[in-house]
This record gives sequence, structure tokens and C-alpha cells, in this order.
Amino acid sequence: MPSISDTLNARLKVAMKNRDVRTVSLCRLAKDGLATKATELRSLSQPKVMTEDDELQVMRNMAKKASAAAEQFLAVSQEEKAAELQAEAAWYEQFLPVAPTQDEIRAVIDALVAQHSNIAPIMAGVKAKFGSNVDMKLASTLARDGLAQKTA
Repeated sequence: MPSISDTLNARLKVAMKNRDVRTVSLCRLAKDGLATKATELRSLSQPKVMTEDDELQVMRNMAKKASAAAEQFLAVSQEEKAAELQAEAAWYEQFLPVAPTQDEIRAVIDALVAQHSNIAPIMAGVKAKFGSNVDMKLASTLARDGLAQKTA
């Protein structure tokens, strides 16, 4: 499977040939975000190489920013700009793997709660199972609820 960077490069070439201004702009923004992250990783005291998880995190952050901006425009009744930003968020999200459902996360957490009485190994197990593709805030809430029910 090609990396996100490779996919963006291919889509950028096609969009430029087709004179698709919106896609060219989004590809360039995403490539810039990836380049910024790669520079950050290289400038650490112990430099790191960009991984697929890093690329996914960049795309996830870009989608979240676009969604948050869309919500702000909706709050001030600028539906046209909000729709544009929602479409941008959806464009970034197409690069992300399908996130596990709340029921899938709950099933894994329930199994881990049966084995552990502390949240740390439960969260580590969730991270090991789903990687960076899980909403850790949701997982933390579900884990705390599960532990509360276990001790009650």
C-alpha cells in the first residue's frame, strides 16, 4: 500500500493535469503539513523518521481543524463557507482508515477490564489493538466506566 505522501503526489499530478484547483490546493496543504511534521521529527534531540502513524496523525489533525472551523462558521450562519470546510475535512478523512465503532472499542475494553483493575494496562491494550486509529478520549471514558462498574 502506498504511503499518504505517495498518494498525494499522484493525486496532485492528476489534479494539475485536469486543472482541478481545489484538489491541487488540498494536496499542497496536506503535503505541507506532512513536510512540517517531518521537519519537526528530524529536529528532535533524537531525530526520528516519519512513520505511517505520523502521516495519519497529520491528516487526522487537518481534518479536525477543518471540521472545527466549519462548526465556527455554522455558529455565525455562514453555511456556504461551513459546507466548503466540511468538504475539506471529508477530503482529508478519506486518507484515514475506518475508525472502530464504539461497540468494537467497548468489547475490547470489557475484555481488558475483566483482566485488569487499573486503567493504564487497559489503555495500553486498546492502543495495541487499534493503534492510532482509535479515539483515545472515548476509550478512556469507556475504560473508566467499565472499571467503575467492576468495583461497584
